[in-house]
Amino acid sequence: MTTEEAQEEQAGSTKATLTEDRFAAPDLALQYMAGFADRARAGVPIKLVLSGSIISGIVCGGEEFFEWAAERHRSAQDTLDPEMTELSEWFAKTFFDAPATEYRERRESLDENSEPDDTKNCYIHLRDAVVVNGPHVTQLGFTRVLLSQVAAWTIGRIS
Repeated sequence: MTTEEAQEEQAGSTKATLTEDRFAAPDLALQYMAGFADRARAGVPIKLVLSGSIISGIVCGGEEFFEWAAERHRSAQDTLDPEMTELSEWFAKTFFDAPATEYRERRESLDENSEPDDTKNCYIHLRDAVVVNGPHVTQLGFTRVLLSQVAAWTIGRIS
């Protein structure tokens, strides 16, 4: 066998042994759970495994998440001077109210015969969430998790 033939054989065997994520997409069941929560405004307790941590909470809709974020942001406006209050209100409307409205309009536009496309969901939202890093547990409240970062999941809560 020539050196060239040996290199071709080695290259071919390397290709055969490589592994890849053939799905290269978020878990479909999680996308459906996120979509269900958006429509029904209800969800289940869940544990999500991410790189180096576990996040646990109750699945909720994006509308609920952004309404909470707007309320939380506005509750801090009492301490701002008048000039900053105006900017802060613009921020709340742009980054929290607008997405909440989009989720609400999407939910309200569906009728009984509509078939939603949950495969477009990129995020899952949790309320009463906690994150566990080793022995440390941190209360998050509401949180938004990028589905493509979830490595594993199961039903249930970390108490």
